[in-house]
Amino acid sequence: RAVRKMEGKMPYPVYTGADDRGEIERISAYDITPIEFGQKYIKRGMPVVVTNAMDAWPAFKEGERKWSIDWFTKNYGEVRPGTGIDTSGIKEYMSMSDYLGKFD
Repeated sequence: RAVRKMEGKMPYPVYTGADDRGEIERISAYDITPIEFGQKYIKRGMPVVVTNAMDAWPAFKEGERKWSIDWFTKNYGEVRPGTGIDTSGIKEYMSMSDYLGKFD
């Protein structure tokens, strides 16, 4: 894998992590351990596209999709997060169930 130095006004070399065609490496989450990922990419500041990373998350598993509008409404419907700022600069709040009801 070629690592190219970007030209510019940086006081230190900046590496893109791209190969000679300008493409970022792609890896499957099944093919690397968290420790290997940290050593190869995080410590070196190298970009990488990780595929299959959410396959085992219960929130995203097919047939068992946990995080849905219904699930959030049932579990967090009464929570009132800030949902915006009105024209006078005052923060607006709305219950999660009212906010999520806009997406049905």
